[in-house]
Amino acid sequence: MGKYLVLCFLIIWCSHITAQTIKVEGVLRSETNVAIPNATVIIYKNEKIVAFGYSNEIGAYQIQFQFKNSESDTLKLVANGLGFEQQEKTIGLGKDTEFTVDFILKEKLEDLNEVVLEAWEKISVKTDTIIYKVSAFQDGSEQVLEDLLKNIPGIEIASDGNIKVNGKNIDKLLIEGDDLFDDKYKLLTKNLDANVINEVEVLNNFEDNPVLKKFQDSEKVALNLKLKAEKKNVWFGNVDVGLGVKNHFNSSANVGLLKKKVKVLNLTNGNTIGTTATSQVKSSETINISSANIDKKIEKRNNEIVNVDNVSDTNFSNNEDVFNTSFLNSLSFVTSLSDHTKLRSHTYFTFDEIEKQNLNLTEYFISPESITFSEQNNIKIKDISFATELELKHFSKNETYYTYDFAFENNPTQTRNHVLFNTEQISQVQDDEKYNLFNHLNVTKKLSDQILWLTYAYLGINKTNQSLSVFPNVLSDVFNNDDNTQINQKSETPLTYYGLISELTAKNNVSEYGVEFSATVDKDDVESAFRFDNAPIIDSLSNNTSYRNTKFEATLKYNYTISRLLKLSSSLRFSQNYLELNTAKQQFFFVNPRIRLHTKKTKIGNFGVSYNYKSDLPNSRYLTEDYILKNYRTFTKGTAEIQ
Repeated sequence: MGKYLVLCFLIIWCSHITAQTIKVEGVLRSETNVAIPNATVIIYKNEKIVAFGYSNEIGAYQIQFQFKNSESDTLKLVANGLGFEQQEKTIGLGKDTEFTVDFILKEKLEDLNEVVLEAWEKISVKTDTIIYKVSAFQDGSEQVLEDLLKNIPGIEIASDGNIKVNGKNIDKLLIEGDDLFDDKYKLLTKNLDANVINEVEVLNNFEDNPVLKKFQDSEKVALNLKLKAEKKNVWFGNVDVGLGVKNHFNSSANVGLLKKKVKVLNLTNGNTIGTTATSQVKSSETINISSANIDKKIEKRNNEIVNVDNVSDTNFSNNEDVFNTSFLNSLSFVTSLSDHTKLRSHTYFTFDEIEKQNLNLTEYFISPESITFSEQNNIKIKDISFATELELKHFSKNETYYTYDFAFENNPTQTRNHVLFNTEQISQVQDDEKYNLFNHLNVTKKLSDQILWLTYAYLGINKTNQSLSVFPNVLSDVFNNDDNTQINQKSETPLTYYGLISELTAKNNVSEYGVEFSATVDKDDVESAFRFDNAPIIDSLSNNTSYRNTKFEATLKYNYTISRLLKLSSSLRFSQNYLELNTAKQQFFFVNPRIRLHTKKTKIGNFGVSYNYKSDLPNSRYLTEDYILKNYRTFTKGTAEIQ
């Protein structure tokens, strides 16, 4: 029955979009060939408004409307832009239904008889944008952007550096309307000089994808930084150096050029005050509950099994118990290759030397007498990371939006942990080599005012090599061998994954329908070899696990707007999995429903209740047949089969 309903629905919409429509599109530019955004184009018939539209950020506009015409009808188009003279053009309809009309507007010069200075507002609201004048929220103690944002009402900085606005994670942090850092915006908030900012804009209902922006309402929020006038269109920079006792220091440097068509920003920081460089390049996680959420990135991180850094998390808010020497340099730029194409690049290098100390006392109260263990850890870590990212965005005239994103990460790490367990000295040496390669391609196409098509393809290649050495032999009692030998283990966890996801979405006044199909492959291996010194490998403590999951999924989506403030969202996902685990082959079929009733934005926030049931397969680290040594006192083991 459901198939027939979907078929009837598509037939109704197909008959609708084949009705006679008039389509007018074009581009608005100045006499210097600069795109004019936010201009209006109004279409008149006998001095009556028939339709109207607005130009986007690249000056392009498109207007579609129903119109009963005869071959003798003519329409008048009037283009208006702030600071430009009005321009009129006419078109004769005839038998054509699609027209391209471009405008070149002249700048309008006006003489002002008098100038009246008025007090500016520290907070102003323009439609979905809230503008904060930062000078009204500064007390002079702000060093970096993060310090400034903490003073602005409604903006919250979490302990991990993620930003929330009215309790909602931000999607982007823009500079003069452009995104330079994507999900690594903590580099900007923790290093950009606070004194270069003039305004902070909160962009509600934000959508970076221009096709999605026209098609549906967004629940995302973003921040846009507006710089002081003297910092625009010129090279600017600053250097801060802070020195403290016991060789502590914190230094930073900013160099940038922010123009309309090109933006370049280099951020440098070195410190010994507990702010590690690695923590600043961790991706800022966001949750997108939009119905068309195919603009997400599927990135799977390295499968790390060995970890001798077993010190518990800090109880201090500002990492006062972390002793570090850290350095980072980040270079970002974005440029407009054309009116429809943008290129963004981000490259960074980080270096951390970290020392941590920890003492744990464990006591078991049993009779006839209690048992006490003490463990003192002295950990030294050298962590180096290099990464580069390249993103290309193109918005074509036929209402199609393309984005391609490529990223490469290299992260070698050395960890040394000298343990005093009761009275026994134990040395642990861990060396990691981690590589990540990410590729993402998104295509969004507007088929009509009511139908949208989205496609996402991805390819990821990860490789993690880990080596672990433990001395002396803490397992000598178990294996009846010499405790003066060294435990050695090498492990490799290569991962290759790729997939294609395609979604068709249709809507009317109160309802939105979606059908999503996906095909994905995960190939994940775990290889480990355990031995004493250079003795033969011990098979019972070594692994050679091969994991491959080929998955086909179909998802039905339905959203219904109950009222202006209340919305129902639902989905039903069917998942067919073909699993190859070593030599065994299995098939699994899952049905995962989700339903959510929630409010749209209100003055006091968003509220909702949801039900979600999810079944999925475990990854390879839980499917190892034999034991793997994690650190001197911990083995891990998975299961050889899935029930």
